[in-house]
Amino acid sequence: MPLIEHRQPAVRVRRDPKGLAGMTARLSIWGWISIVLGIAWFIVGLVPLTSPGALDTIELRSLALLLVSRLGSAATIALIAAFELGFPGVRRRNRWLWRGAALGAVALLARPAASIAQGWIAPILDPAGDLVAGGEHVSRV
Repeated sequence: MPLIEHRQPAVRVRRDPKGLAGMTARLSIWGWISIVLGIAWFIVGLVPLTSPGALDTIELRSLALLLVSRLGSAATIALIAAFELGFPGVRRRNRWLWRGAALGAVALLARPAASIAQGWIAPILDPAGDLVAGGEHVSRV
């Protein structure tokens, strides 16, 4: 006869729901935000193609490169959600992986704001435009 020592199950099995309900149960608010921002980033990146005649003037190779570039950026932003779906509890178990994905997304999202700030600050710091525009730098002795 087996001996029961602790009267507790050896392993507690957590059953996640299957299908779409299981996917939505795994995502945190940050995962949902990354999905929404990734989709929005992809759509906004394709806005130049919606102007009349834009597809007539662009060659097929440039169009393919634009689509792949925008899709890659959107996937980088949505990487947080991908980690949460594929590796439940990633934010708790592997914090640095989750933080790295979040920093990559923030870096991509901050790029337009940084270029706008650079356009405002550069004329103030270098009114002649010699250093920023790639002009020849003359050292003063």
